[in-house]
Amino acid sequence: HLYSSPKQWLHRKLRLREKKNRFVDLHGFSVNDAMLKLDELLPKWENNAMIGDYPWTTSVTIICGLGSQTLSEAVKGWISKKEEVAMM
Repeated sequence: HLYSSPKQWLHRKLRLREKKNRFVDLHGFSVNDAMLKLDELLPKWENNAMIGDYPWTTSVTIICGLGSQTLSEAVKGWISKKEEVAMM
């Protein structure tokens, strides 16, 4: 058996789920729809961070796609306005 306790198994399962939830592709979204999507996902990302280990952080990859950079700038603005989010 890979895990010495059910707690270790659960921790591993939660970590794997967290990794899947740390990526969002906004390519093709309008700025408004992208902001709504980020607002929808933020509580999930916060929850994933809180079930992890101290310092209760998680990194997220946000893909904006190519183009005029309007979406990239909007995402950058969203990040800067959210005090629970930091840009790396």
